[in-house]
Amino acid sequence: MSTIVITESSVVIGHCGDCRVGYLTESGVEWLTTDDVPFLGMYENGQITKATYEKSRHFLACKLKTGGSSRDVIKISTIPRPAAGHLLLCSDGFWAEKEHLLSGDPSLCRTAIEQAIPELEIAAQDNFSVIVV
Repeated sequence: MSTIVITESSVVIGHCGDCRVGYLTESGVEWLTTDDVPFLGMYENGQITKATYEKSRHFLACKLKTGGSSRDVIKISTIPRPAAGHLLLCSDGFWAEKEHLLSGDPSLCRTAIEQAIPELEIAAQDNFSVIVV
């Protein structure tokens, strides 16, 4: 889950799970959030293989933070509002499959995103969402 509130001077981000928020820049997407799902941490710590992570990241159990308190699960941050650019909010069903499209001119990235949606509607193995602001 990701949410943003944009004011005249800042951007407030609320985030948890495997969705991401980022800026589309000339050099590619600059992610402002990172995944915090347990299986990703297990993969990054060498506890499971990448193949195991990729197979399991679609399971609901991958997204649950069991055995702990739900308190402070949503991470909230405030950053200065950029002078220009586009914010991207997307789920892992989008970024995990199409992150390679998010480089270069932001207007070209927007076009690539629009062209990727019909393909994902047919062939996606995970649910996906993508919003460009």
